[in-house]
Amino acid sequence: MNAIINKKIKFNATFDTIFKNVFKDPIISTALINTILNSNYKPEDITYIDTSQEIKNIKSKGVIFDINIQTIDKLITLEMQRLKPDYDFKNRLLYYLMFNYSQTILKGDKYNTKDTILICFTNFRFNNYKCVETFTMNNTLGTTFCGIKIVILDFTMAKFCDNIELKKWIYLIQCNDFIDYKQGGNIAMDKFVDKVISMNNDSN
Repeated sequence: MNAIINKKIKFNATFDTIFKNVFKDPIISTALINTILNSNYKPEDITYIDTSQEIKNIKSKGVIFDINIQTIDKLITLEMQRLKPDYDFKNRLLYYLMFNYSQTILKGDKYNTKDTILICFTNFRFNNYKCVETFTMNNTLGTTFCGIKIVILDFTMAKFCDNIELKKWIYLIQCNDFIDYKQGGNIAMDKFVDKVISMNNDSN
């Protein structure tokens, strides 16, 4: 007798365990990254790297990423922040970003750094009335330091998102009821929905 598949779920992809497991699938993560960055990566173009980074100075704060991805030209971090933290979240994002940036050069290498991008999904108001905000680093003279970027996706501002594909992803990540979801339109999204539902059914 087949098990009943419940498409109404308790834990959506804003929960850490679901988010980390679902986006460790290269088909799903490349589809989302391509939508956000307007890139054209293929699943075979990415490599998942260790999300827990060793800090040699024992007095320094540790760094544990949700998803850390390396491509031929970029280091991309995906972070989910479901609840508003009681600390300076902007400084935490900057700390994570700069730590990753420092890891793109090995001892003996020239200073040819990889583009380092931190993509953070928030379920609370982050800054302004925008769904997607991109922050780059500039000096006092207005020079932009290439390759260092934080992208914030504010779920509370989803209705203002003018990227139809990204709006679909935001809806799916927050969704707790997939009864009306129609399979067959998008391979990555179909796989995403299947994984989220499966993880919830397995926990019952």
